[in-house]
Amino acid sequence: MHSGLEPLTDRRVVDALKYAVDRQGIIDVTNGGIGSVTYQPFPQGYVAYNPELDGAFAYDPEKARTLLAAAGYQAGQLSLTITVNAVSQATAELVQQQLQAVGVTATIKVVPPGSSTWQQEVYLGRRAQFALDGTVGRESPVQNLTVVYGPEGLMNTSKVSSPEFLAALDEVRRTPLEAPEYPAVLQNAVRLGVEMSPSFSLGTSPRIAARNPRVSPLPHFLSQYRWEGVTVGAPGSRA
Repeated sequence: MHSGLEPLTDRRVVDALKYAVDRQGIIDVTNGGIGSVTYQPFPQGYVAYNPELDGAFAYDPEKARTLLAAAGYQAGQLSLTITVNAVSQATAELVQQQLQAVGVTATIKVVPPGSSTWQQEVYLGRRAQFALDGTVGRESPVQNLTVVYGPEGLMNTSKVSSPEFLAALDEVRRTPLEAPEYPAVLQNAVRLGVEMSPSFSLGTSPRIAARNPRVSPLPHFLSQYRWEGVTVGAPGSRA
């Protein structure tokens, strides 16, 4: 994500960054190959997942260099700061190397631990040129789209949304969940959000939980672990 700070107000520069990042390389190095490359904020198999976006802004360093040159930047002329929390510092170092490969000099700024610190630096303060962030999604796809791409969305630090995206989002709200056309209407809004936004997705990372047999299965929720209805049996029993 970025906040619309110079020099990332030029769409060619923004798109160059999208093409410069090797998503699979990041997953392989930082997550042991576990996870999937993604180009949108919804995972495959979910109703909002739009297959038309597969490969959107796929890794293409040569195209990144071409876009940067078109924007007036030769190798070594563009510098920016990558803002990251301490947990994701290894990812930032990989992105730094990948940007260097297309002629962009990047400095890493590590935000100290603490949610309020990150919010003031990135979400509310909008002081980050280029920030690495993550999301667990929301129970409602409309809510998730609003958070990521809406004009007041916490993760949309540019605070800009196209009229086409907002109209598509309204169409999703008007469409009943059980309507046959609902998936297509929703996926159209996702496509417009991805194409409009300066932010871009990198990959998914599965959450893995080890459960003692005495503990009953966790209920399924899209965005977080929930414990309502979970029970613990006596020693030696099986849930």
